[in-house]
Amino acid sequence: MSAEWHRWSLVDLVGRLRSREVGAVEVVEAVLARIEEVEPRVQAFVNVTAEAALEQARSAQATLDHDREQAPVLTGVPIAVKDLFDVRGLVTTAGSRALADNVAHRDSIAWRRLREAGAVLVGKANTHEFAYGGTTEPTRNPWDLDRMVGGSSGGSAAALASGTCFGALGTDTAGSVRIPAALCGVVGLKPTKGDVSTRGVFPLSRTLDCVGPLARTPQDAALLHSVLRSTSSTSIGMGPLRTVRDLRVCVIPPQEALEEPVRQAHRAASQALEDAGAVVESLEGAPRLADATRVNFTIMAAEAGQVHRSMLASRGADYSPYVRERLQDALRTTASDYLEALQSRRAIIRDWNRLFTSFDVALLNGIPCTAPRAYVEQVMLDDVAENRDWVLCRDTAFANVTGHPALAVPAGVADGLPVGVQLTGRRHSEALLFAAGQAIFDRLASPIP
Repeated sequence: MSAEWHRWSLVDLVGRLRSREVGAVEVVEAVLARIEEVEPRVQAFVNVTAEAALEQARSAQATLDHDREQAPVLTGVPIAVKDLFDVRGLVTTAGSRALADNVAHRDSIAWRRLREAGAVLVGKANTHEFAYGGTTEPTRNPWDLDRMVGGSSGGSAAALASGTCFGALGTDTAGSVRIPAALCGVVGLKPTKGDVSTRGVFPLSRTLDCVGPLARTPQDAALLHSVLRSTSSTSIGMGPLRTVRDLRVCVIPPQEALEEPVRQAHRAASQALEDAGAVVESLEGAPRLADATRVNFTIMAAEAGQVHRSMLASRGADYSPYVRERLQDALRTTASDYLEALQSRRAIIRDWNRLFTSFDVALLNGIPCTAPRAYVEQVMLDDVAENRDWVLCRDTAFANVTGHPALAVPAGVADGLPVGVQLTGRRHSEALLFAAGQAIFDRLASPIP
């Protein structure tokens, strides 16, 4: 294969496998060799399933040799799965010693759909413990190993950015797919709430949790999303994305402090959409993102506390101090606080639904900074130290509150670190987000390292 194979898109790889330019075993062997090369530095995986991956690759090659036209769409494509997803026969640790012996007896529905579509599992990707945090240490950012990857799906994003898979599964409760996607220069989708099953995924907040794909391009993410939503592995379409011509786009100005490269990327993405033919209008008076973040954190705390109440009591010593303290604090959330947050959630949903009666897509910034240094607990913005998790989630948590889809898209590089933007739209409008995202990606994105 060419020296640049690890930068191929998933859609490109699918085409090469079907044209016999490359073989499934050849691809998986190359991915496993790259994991050996970069994993000691990046630490994206908690479990590399090399032997099983090679066996799956041989089976995939036999399927392609028998009938390439009828082979499931992802046949032979190497995929990483966040270690919240059950994969039969493998341990699902959720990043915690408390689940060190938690062997899955069946596949999560999301992984089952990828497997039935022919995907090859190369490993379980690292996650922040129980997905309850905005980082994924010790995983490091492939763009700069001194930087964090964000979280909690940081291992999935880092694996993609380091070229050790062609697609990945993540979960998103306050931005946990979109945050690491933005910091690692890849694409991440939080789909419409309920579109992709969360069965077989360790929960954090049942009201807010979503399963979504991470990928190299919006078109790759579109293909993975179609597989995750479908009940048939052979009826998935790979047609061209929609045009953005005449798409009505509202640009939501930044509402709080952010780094200048992020502001510039926001402007450049707006111009890219206008150049592609969209009707772009700046919107003042957009729903307040900070209000939605507070509501999100209250709902998440109340529900996470209930998920962990029993295990925290019996195995609290196996939790990291950070997560244990957060959950103990979460258990103090009152029923009144929770009910008030749910009531506020309904008002926030109404505000966003009203916005989408006039517009098809909204463009807003994603993460207000480039990747902070690993292990920091505060981020400096406009010379003010702010809480790291609040900063990372403050422009993403709204979509989990409302249930609308949201897409993180790379939009350039500043000082060697990726910068991204975010798109959102009415429920079930993922096709529009992928089209708008591809228009931005084609004009502004830079190749992974």
